[in-house]
Amino acid sequence: MVKEALICQNCGSTEMTRTDGFLICGHCRAKYTDEQYKKLVIDGSLNVIHKHRIDNTDKFDTHIQNARRALKNEDWNGVTHYCVAVRDIKPDCLEVLIFEPFARLMLTQNSMDFDLRYSAVNVFLNSINAISELWSGSPEDEAVITLFADILDKLRRFKFIQYKGNDKYGRQQVYKGTLNQIYAEIIIAFIWELRQITDKDYSETLMRLIIRECNLLFDIKKAKFKTRVFNKLIIHAHNKIRENNPNYLIPQKTKRYSRRQVSFFVKLIVFGVFALGIFVCYALEIF
Repeated sequence: MVKEALICQNCGSTEMTRTDGFLICGHCRAKYTDEQYKKLVIDGSLNVIHKHRIDNTDKFDTHIQNARRALKNEDWNGVTHYCVAVRDIKPDCLEVLIFEPFARLMLTQNSMDFDLRYSAVNVFLNSINAISELWSGSPEDEAVITLFADILDKLRRFKFIQYKGNDKYGRQQVYKGTLNQIYAEIIIAFIWELRQITDKDYSETLMRLIIRECNLLFDIKKAKFKTRVFNKLIIHAHNKIRENNPNYLIPQKTKRYSRRQVSFFVKLIVFGVFALGIFVCYALEIF
C-alpha cells in the first residue's frame, strides 16, 4: 500500500508538520486545522499526492502539455496537479516556477481565508523574483515569459484583498482594499526580472515586454511607484532595441504619467480655476 503524503494547497510543498493541533507547511508557513484540510480534500480543491518520485522522464512532455492545456482552460487545480508532477521530474523547470504559484493564487480568489490569500501572494512574488536565476536564453524560455506576461492580466479579477501591514505607529493592522497596489508590485517585480535578464542576455522580445509592462503600470489606478524610474526604463529599452535593430522606430512620445499624477494635475487646475474665480469676484466688488 502506498502511503499518501500531505501537500500544502498554497505552495505545493510536502513538508507538512503537526504543531499545537495545526498542520503547518515548512515552506510557506501556511496553517491548517484538521477540519480545514479534510474539507479541501473533499471539495477537490486540494490534490493529495503519493509519496513517490516519478522516475520515468519520458512522462515530462505529457505532464507539461497537460499543464499548458489546463492553463489555457483556466483549470487551476489541473495546473497545480500537473506542475507538481513536472517538478518531481525537473525541479528547475521555469514554467513550473511561474505557473504553479500563479494557479495557487488564482484558486484563492473566492476564498475568505485572507491569511491563505496573503501567503499565496507572497509565494507568487518570490517565484517572480527567481525568474532570472532559471533563465537559459532559449526560445522556449522566451515563449514562457511572453505567455506569463499575457496571463498576468487575469489578476484583475480580484475585486478586493485583505492584507496585513503596519500603521504609522508600527502596529500591525489588517487592511481591506483593492488589489491595485499588490498588482502593481507584481508588475514591478516582473519588470526588474526582465531588466536583469536583458542586462546579461539581450532579447528584443523581452525589451518590448519591458516597455509594455511599464506602460501597463502607468494605467493602474491608485498605484504608488516612482514614475521617473520607469520612464527611464522605457527610454532605455527603446534605445537598446534601436542599437540592435536600426529599422526600429522609437515613438515620438515615450514619457508617461501615472493616473495618480494625472489626477493631481486635474485637481490642481480645478483648484486654480476656483481660486481665480474667487479673486475675480472679489476684485469686481472692490471696483
